[in-house]
Amino acid sequence: MSETLASPSRPCHTEVVASKKRPRARRRASAQAARRLAADRERLAALEPGGSPERPLEVESASIVEPRAVDLGCLHCDAVPRVEAQDAVRVDDRVLRRVRLRCRACGAEREVWVRIVGRAVH
Repeated sequence: MSETLASPSRPCHTEVVASKKRPRARRRASAQAARRLAADRERLAALEPGGSPERPLEVESASIVEPRAVDLGCLHCDAVPRVEAQDAVRVDDRVLRRVRLRCRACGAEREVWVRIVGRAVH
């Protein structure tokens, strides 16, 4: 009985043999992908309302500054962050609130910029 060069037990040199990644390499690749995703989400958040002083989140009252900032969530893991600090900052000719958040789950930090706009009284 003659055996052919390309058999199921012996792949031909033209066939692609999938290499298996080691567990550590898979974990490293997964962690790197998560870091890239987090960086992309941070860049997108900077363009949304509240992401920078140029684009503040607008609220009607000072009492809802912190709840609105917390509602934005963590950019890394979507958990609920806690408020670390809140201060008033003068940017150009207007006063903005800067809310510093820290994620309860992963520890990621974030700043949210808020402008208080009063409602028109009818």
